[in-house]
Amino acid sequence: MNLNGGSADEYLSDGIAEELTTGLAQLGGLRVVAATSAFQFRGKSEDVRKIGQALDARALLEGSISQSGDGLRINVQLINTLDGYHLWSKTYDTRAADLLASEREIVEETAHALRVPVPQSFRSIRLDTKNPEAHDLYLQGRYLWSKRDLADMRESAQLFERATQADPNYALAYAGVADAYAVMSTNAQMSPAEALPRAKAALQRALEIDPNLAQAHATMGLLKSQCEWDWPGAEQEFRRAIELQPNYAEAHHWAGLDYMFMGKFDVAEAEFRRAQVLDPLSLMNTEALEENFYSARRYDDAIATGRRIPGQYIGFVTLASAYMFKGMYGEAMQITNRFTAEGDLLRLLRTAEVTALSGNRAGALKILEELEQTSHANKRYVSPAYLGFAYAVAGEKERAFASLEKAYRQHDPALTPLKVNPEADSLRSDPRYVQLLTKMGLND
Repeated sequence: MNLNGGSADEYLSDGIAEELTTGLAQLGGLRVVAATSAFQFRGKSEDVRKIGQALDARALLEGSISQSGDGLRINVQLINTLDGYHLWSKTYDTRAADLLASEREIVEETAHALRVPVPQSFRSIRLDTKNPEAHDLYLQGRYLWSKRDLADMRESAQLFERATQADPNYALAYAGVADAYAVMSTNAQMSPAEALPRAKAALQRALEIDPNLAQAHATMGLLKSQCEWDWPGAEQEFRRAIELQPNYAEAHHWAGLDYMFMGKFDVAEAEFRRAQVLDPLSLMNTEALEENFYSARRYDDAIATGRRIPGQYIGFVTLASAYMFKGMYGEAMQITNRFTAEGDLLRLLRTAEVTALSGNRAGALKILEELEQTSHANKRYVSPAYLGFAYAVAGEKERAFASLEKAYRQHDPALTPLKVNPEADSLRSDPRYVQLLTKMGLND
C-alpha cells in the first residue's frame, strides 16, 4: 500500500511489491503468486483466509510504504492465511539509496519465518544498481509498462533509457528498454523497423552485463519467436529463462505462445496452465488459453473461455473472431463495437471481414483499400499482416499474398500466427502459402 496517498507515488509501492515477489520466487521450495494476481486484493478489506483460498497461498506478505524527503518507512507483516495469525512483522526506516538492501533483508526474514533455507552464498534480491536515481526511474518505467497503452509504453521506454544513462551498467534497465520496444512491436503499436533494432541492442547490452538475467532471456525468446521466427532459438531462450527463474509467469506465457504459433496446442496449453498456477488471476493468461482454443479451431471453447474473462476487454478480439467464424456476425460486431471507437483500426478490420463474409465484398474492399492508402501515406501504422489476413477473409488472394509478403520482409510480428490463424484458411491450398510458411520455418 502507498500511504502517501498520491497516485504519483504509486509506482514505488508497485515496484517494491514486484521486486519482493521476484526475490521470494527465487528461493527454492516456494511457489510465489505473481504480483499481478496479488494486486487485485490491494486496498480491499478482504479476509486473509479468503485471499489465501483465491490464490491457493498459505501465507500472505503485505506491507505499506510512506516517503518523506529521502526517507522511507516500510511496514511489513507475514500472515498465515489458514488462521489469520501473524508469523512475522517489522518496520524498516531506510533511504532510497538503501532500498534494495532493505528488500533483500525482507526476503531473507520472510524465508526464515517460513522455515525456507537460505544458503549463505544466496542473494535473492539482486543489487543491480547502487544508483538510487536509476532504480527510481526503473520502477517508474515498470509501472507504466504494465499499463500497455501506447502513450504509457513510449514513456516507459524513455524512463528505462534514462535509467541506463544514470547507470550504464544497470542490466535490468536495459531489459526494460527491450521489453518496451518488443511489446510495442508485437502489439502492432509501432513498426518493427522502428522498434526491433532498439530492442535487440538493449537486450544484447543487458546480457553482456548479466548473462544470467532471466528477464532478458525471456524477452530475447519473444523477439526470436515473434520477430525473427527462429523457433529453436526462441525455445532455447525460454527454457533458459525458466531454468533461471522457474516462477517467472511471463516466461511460461510467452513460451506457450511460441508453441501455439507452431501448432503445438497441447504443449502450449500446458505452459499457459503453468502460468495460471503462478499468476492465477491474470487475465492475460486466460486470454492466452482462449487464443489457443481459437487457433485450434475449438471455437466453442474459445467463446466459453473469453466470456469468463471479467469485463471481456482483455480477449475481446479473439472472442469476436470466434463468433465470426461460427457465422455469428451480429455477436462478432457487437463485441467489437463495445470495445473500440469509431475509426479504430481493429473495428475497421473486423467490419471489413464481417462485411465480406456477409456477401458484400465490394464494401469490404473499400474499407481495406482506404486503410492501405492511409498506411502508405504514413498517417497511421497499419500492420501489413493485419491487412493480408483481412484480404484473405475477403477472398482477395493476390492482395492478401502481396501484404503478407510485405509483412515477411518487414518481420512484422503480426505475421507470426500464419500457420494457425483461421483468417488464412482460404490461402492454404495455394503454393505461395506453403512457400511463405517454409521461409518462416513453420512448414513441418
